[in-house]
Amino acid sequence: TAEEELIQINKLKSELANQALQYEKPEKNESVEVQEKVIRKELVGIKGKLERVAILFDTSGSMGNDEKRWIEAVEIVKTWLEYLPIKECVLIAFSTNVRVFPDKPDDIKYERGLINVSNTIEGSQNRKKLIEFIKDIKPSGDTNTQAALEKAYSYPGIDTIILFTDGR
Repeated sequence: TAEEELIQINKLKSELANQALQYEKPEKNESVEVQEKVIRKELVGIKGKLERVAILFDTSGSMGNDEKRWIEAVEIVKTWLEYLPIKECVLIAFSTNVRVFPDKPDDIKYERGLINVSNTIEGSQNRKKLIEFIKDIKPSGDTNTQAALEKAYSYPGIDTIILFTDGR
């Protein structure tokens, strides 16, 4: 149910924060930042490098049929953007059509269509812009996953694709 999913989201946030706190002492040649990245990836089962990531987010009407579901989906994507050690990414919002962020990067520096979301000041600012973009989306239309995947594969050097969808 929606309530159970919200509990899982909050549990994941808590686990990520707790795991990061537990690893304050780096082992021999491994920095705290490296340890935290490994922990975060392991908690959600991601095997990719997370250097050049395409995040595909289903914004079809079925995602918004239940307002609670939509709020939870946005919260999940927001949490992953905040906590995963992604270096560069593109956000592909899809329903009947595909929308890309950044599409017109007037105030965002980007390389080959991906923006810096690393653990830098610029990366932090760009993550906030991605989250604001997600919050402004209103779900509607059909689910065109194929178009989203085709768009993701059109970016050179993508090493990870993360797909958020209800499958409908």
